[in-house]
Amino acid sequence: RLLSITMSITLTSILSKGYRKQFVFLILPFVIFLTYAEFFAIEKYRSASTYVIRDLSTNETMGVDLGIFGVGGSNQQLDAGIVVHFLQSMDMFNRIDHRFSLKTRYRSTQTDILDRLIVNPSAEDFLDLYRKNLKIVPDASNGITIIAFESTDPEMARSILQYLLESGEAFLNELNRKRAEKKIAFATSQLEQNKTKLDAAIQHLEDFQNKHRIVDPSADMAVKNSIIATLEASIVEKTAEYNQLISYMSPDTIDALKLKKHIAELKAALDRTKSTLSGTNATRLNDLLFAYQKLKNDVDFATEVYKKTLVQYEILRIETLQESKIFEVVATPTLPDGHVYPRRIRMTLTAIILILVGYKIVMLIWSVIKDHKD
Repeated sequence: RLLSITMSITLTSILSKGYRKQFVFLILPFVIFLTYAEFFAIEKYRSASTYVIRDLSTNETMGVDLGIFGVGGSNQQLDAGIVVHFLQSMDMFNRIDHRFSLKTRYRSTQTDILDRLIVNPSAEDFLDLYRKNLKIVPDASNGITIIAFESTDPEMARSILQYLLESGEAFLNELNRKRAEKKIAFATSQLEQNKTKLDAAIQHLEDFQNKHRIVDPSADMAVKNSIIATLEASIVEKTAEYNQLISYMSPDTIDALKLKKHIAELKAALDRTKSTLSGTNATRLNDLLFAYQKLKNDVDFATEVYKKTLVQYEILRIETLQESKIFEVVATPTLPDGHVYPRRIRMTLTAIILILVGYKIVMLIWSVIKDHKD
């Protein structure tokens, strides 16, 4: 009662002495601030941790290019950004609210009066306050991300941060699984397509061989060339023998006529053999050889593509069996032993500066208005 009487007398004295402006613009705001800082401000605690997303992709170490499957190199920064967005999302907030009842806490006296959501808060209001208490600072230089969560309960701050880390790891694992399923599905379709192309190329080659009753035209051509060489040698030999024979006897003798006929038969056989290699014959070997070589090249190309696809498919399948990227916690969440808000000394100095600056501005405006009236 004595303090009340004293304050009443003091205020009456100040007001009666013409210090109303100083009281309204200096003393009253400062008293309001001190009252809030000492009696209404609720202490907030911050639990902090660090994590890193490591890439365990073996594409480079195995020396295999998976470009045929559309599989590029890893992008740790992209995955880190995706995880950050997930942790800040409405879905993540709803999960935390379901487990820790954040909405109820944000509307109760457990939350500072300046942050408290009292009058019909929307889902976005809750999300904004959640994001305000969640601090995420990625470091692109080393890939380490600093994460912290603030709460008026230190144990809850640590528990929520631990849940955030577990959820981030689960999200990244699920992201890896979905990526692996898509890669395997695409790789399987490519493998099946290349297998179909190989089977079709082999079937075309078999149909060609069955149609022309020939296995390898190049082998037949080698035989034909050998026959032609033998026939030409025989013709040369028999022609020399015939010329020698008619040099000392008549060409009309039986031996001379037989030898001449034999030479003619050799020449006819030579012409027939050559006609099977080239010319206007529909089944000449050179055309068959070119057609066969084209089909054989198709089979060889399809075989190489299929073999390469099969190898890459097996490598990709092995890689997807392991986690290509892992969420590794570098430092576990801390249990805070000191509050980060309110920082009363800093807040007091800031309040004094702002009040004085505000008072000067108001007084300046008041002087301008007063001079204008005069």
